[in-house]
Formats: sequence, C-alpha cells, structure tokens
Amino acid sequence: MAESVSDARFPNEAAAPGRVRHARALLLGIVILAAFLRLWRLDSVPPAINQDEAVHAYDAWSLAKTGRDHDGASWPIFFKAFGDYHPAPFVYLLVPFQALMGLGVWSARLPGALVGTAAAPLAYLLLRRRYGERAALIAALFMAISPWQLHISRMAFEAGACPTLILGGLATLYAAARRRDDATGSASEPVRLMLAVLSGAVFGLTAWTYHAMRVFVPLFLLGLALVHRQAVLRRIQTPEGRMLSAVWLGGALIGLAPFFAAWAIAPAQVWARASAVSVLESPEGVSDVLRNYFENLSPLFLFLQGDDSIVQSVPGCGQLLLSAMLFVPLGVWRALRSWRTDPFGLLLIIWALAGPVPAALAEWPSGHSLRSIGGAPAFELLSALGLITLVSAAAARSRRAARGSIVFCAIVVTLSSGIFLRRFFVDYPVRAAAVFQSEWPPVFAEVAARRKDYDIVVLSTVNTNQLGLLYLFWTKMDPAAYLASDHDIEPAGTIERIIRIDNVVFRPSVVLEIMAPRMPPDYRILVAERPEVAVPGTILREFNFPNGEKAVILYELRAEDIPIVTSPDPVAPGGPGGD
Repeated sequence: MAESVSDARFPNEAAAPGRVRHARALLLGIVILAAFLRLWRLDSVPPAINQDEAVHAYDAWSLAKTGRDHDGASWPIFFKAFGDYHPAPFVYLLVPFQALMGLGVWSARLPGALVGTAAAPLAYLLLRRRYGERAALIAALFMAISPWQLHISRMAFEAGACPTLILGGLATLYAAARRRDDATGSASEPVRLMLAVLSGAVFGLTAWTYHAMRVFVPLFLLGLALVHRQAVLRRIQTPEGRMLSAVWLGGALIGLAPFFAAWAIAPAQVWARASAVSVLESPEGVSDVLRNYFENLSPLFLFLQGDDSIVQSVPGCGQLLLSAMLFVPLGVWRALRSWRTDPFGLLLIIWALAGPVPAALAEWPSGHSLRSIGGAPAFELLSALGLITLVSAAAARSRRAARGSIVFCAIVVTLSSGIFLRRFFVDYPVRAAAVFQSEWPPVFAEVAARRKDYDIVVLSTVNTNQLGLLYLFWTKMDPAAYLASDHDIEPAGTIERIIRIDNVVFRPSVVLEIMAPRMPPDYRILVAERPEVAVPGTILREFNFPNGEKAVILYELRAEDIPIVTSPDPVAPGGPGGD
C-alpha cells in the first residue's frame, strides 16, 4: 500500500532560489508563531491543571524516580487512572521532561506543545508538492492558529499528539512511496525503506496512543488505500512495491507490538474505556450513533460553540476559526470537482468524514473535541485549499480582484483568529478556573505547611474532581513515599478516587460528625471546606477564585467542637471513611 500513494500527480514547480528562500523564511516564521502560541503562558492557560493531565505527569515523574507508576505498576503498557486505563505512549513521552525539569504544570504540558508545533511544518510538506508553496504555507498557518489544535496541544492530553502523528505518518508514507523517476527527485532505496518503516511505526503507535485512534486509524488507512486503489494494485505487482509495502507493514507491527502484548496479557485494561462509554449496546444504539456522528460535523460544533466541556473547548468558540465557515466548504467543493485528477483532495474529505466515527460510538451530549480529533487536520487543510480556490477564482477575473480577495481573506482570518485568541488567553483562564480547580494549589500549599501540626486534615470533595490525585501533584509528594503511605482508594461508580493519604482525608467535612466519637476530645483538626458548608471552627484563611468569589475556607478545630451524630455508614479500613 505504501508505494501506491506515489501515483498522486504532483505539480512540478521550478521555483527560483530566491523564491524558495522566501518560502522557507515564511515557514520558519509560521513555526515560530505556532511555538509561541503553544508556549506563552503555558502554565496558566488553561488555568491550573486538569486531573487527567496531573495523573499523566505524576505517573511520568514516579517512573523517573521509582520505575513504577502511582498505582505501583512497573513500567506498564496501560496506566491505571481513576479506575480507567490510559495508554502508555504519551506518559512515556513525559518521562524525560519530568526527570529533567521536575513535576509541574510547565513540564507536564511542554511535550504536547512541542509535538503540536510540529503539525505546522508537516502540513506544509503534505500540501507543497500538490498545490504549491502558497497553499502549503497557508495550511501551515491554519495548523498554527487552529483553535482545535492550539487548545488541546497546550494540555497534557494524549489526544493532542494525534494530529501531528497522523500528519507525520502520512508525510513519511508519501515520501517513501515517491517514484524514483519523479522529476523533482526522490530518495535512495535505503532511505525510502527507512521512511516506510517509520511511517508504519508512527501509524501503529498512533492507533493506540489515544483510545479513539483504534477506530480512526484503520478507517483512515482504508480510505487512503481506496483513494489510491489503482496504484495499490499496480505497485504490489512489482518486487519493489511489495518490499516497500512489507517494510511499512513491519513498521506498523512494531508500533502496535506493545498494544498486542497488553491485549494478550490484560485485555480488561485495553478495552475498559470502550466498554464504559460505548452506546452500541443501548436500546437506541443506532440512532445514538447517527446523532453523535452528525453532532461532530455540525456547524454549531465546528464553527460556533465547540464541545460542551469547558475543559475541552473554549466557550463561545467553535473547534475551527469562524473564517473556516467560508473556506472549508470551498475546499470541499474544489476537492469534489477535481477528485479524478486530485486523489489527495478526495482523501481530505474521507479524512474529515472518518474523524467523528469514534465520537459517534460513545456517549456525550455534544460533539467531542478529543474523540473526533483525528479528523481535525483535514479541516485545516481543506480550509487552506478553499482559501486558495477563492483567490485563484478572483485572479482569473483580474489582478485587481486577486488583490482584493487576498486583502479580504487576510482580514477575515485575522479577525477570526483575534477573536479566538482573546477569548482563549484573556477570558478563558478566568471562566474555566473553577472547572480546573485552580483554587486548590494555594490550599494544598497551606495544608502542606501545617499538616504535621494536626492529627487529621480534611479536604472537602464538594464540587471537586479527583482531589486526592491533585494533592499528590501540587504538593509534589515523593512517589516512593506515596507508595509506602497508608492510603485508601474508593470506587465511585465506574471510577475510583483516593480518599485518604496518611492523616489527610479527602471527604466532605460532614464526615467529621461520623468520625468524632472515635477521636479523643483534644484531637486537632484542619479542615478546608466550601463557603456554603458550615464548619464549627476558627477561620485561618480564605481562598478565592480569580473573579474574587470565595472558593475555600481553611478552619482549625478540635474533636470536642464537632456535634456527634450516629450513622450506619461504614468506615474505610485503615482510616476514616463514609460520606
């Protein structure tokens, strides 16, 4: 299959050296822009850190320090996280950063940001030989400023690495399969074989880097084979084509080998997430799948509102720039108009249509920016193709019309990106602060400084998510100390949560009313609770959200201050428990 893609008809542009240098300078500027947008205020936008990011970083730090994750597993293929299992590739990418830079938000997000930056030059490489320098540079620019790409690549989510991996796998595949007699030159046979095995390994790795890719990558590769089916059949009849295809397949098996090993050893880990979110077994499974699929292709999701989750999408913004509402349809129209002579354009449409399939198979009230992220690059490439189509149509009328169309496109893209960037960098950190639980880092710092002065510490889980894991991250508790600590983990529906680490309890403060009969009257207690929950103690300090609203109040009290109640709720073994 790898050889087949060389059948694409590439434009033979004999660009002057000065023009090539100019294009390279522009590309360098776009890459710098992409890096700046992903690195600037990386530790504060999004605010604080999401619990999934935190567990990835803490596991990577734990591996660097102890060779085990926070659950005690030695160099696992799937990491246990909140009762679920996260694939290993992204966590292992974080390990050297955590080892060299230490545990923190910056070091947790930096690898994903760097990987996300690489999407811009890869988009350029994919379009340059097909549509020329200008289209390629515009594609790189759209990848650099894309709301979808930018937001997710600034978080320590494994999904954020997938667009770059897909682009990289495809770019190396096309490079490996390029004909030797290509007038623009081609790689030597050993280099082509290395590119083929690299492409296969990247696609194999991508297929299990994030759960949704297990569905998307096979669909994408099937679409690639169908688009180039004539070349596939022709090339596999030659020894050279069969060798290249076999090498690509070998690379794919290398990338998939750990996944297959985990599947054989612990299939429950491999398929736990799919079982938990699948809609296929629901009474209205087919209708749910269709509804979910079209939700992920709707203008509301793509251009106007995005994902309902404030963690995964910026409120009031679509997954794409507003300007894409004009350019994407134009790109689709051009691709459909010339699909017989331009198979790559047809591939872009198939690529975009395959993206929502994983999201369609899972429960969610809106389009899902993570599960459908496999198709995200296709929309940016189609958008670049649409912009070039608009300018070319204007140029066919007159030079004045061409200049006017360029100015129009520049204004539309600038305004669209400006609206998004302002909302993302200015409004979003404040609006999303509570969802990212940004009030807790200063609370944890205060508790860590005072903890040894108290017999028990209670950190309220009212309106929180995975507070125990966030405590490990923000206090930078030594992984060996945590593994050796007396701690409790409690199942909560389909997930799990840490409810106690030594004398620190992660429960609503009402648990003290149940625990009080067991405590000596002079027991010293430190409590962090929400303002709306009354605590019979002395206020030590108050913590606010960025907008000034009270978020958490820190109290101290003694056991004798607590009203005693009786409750049938059980107490967790080895420590306090029961909400």
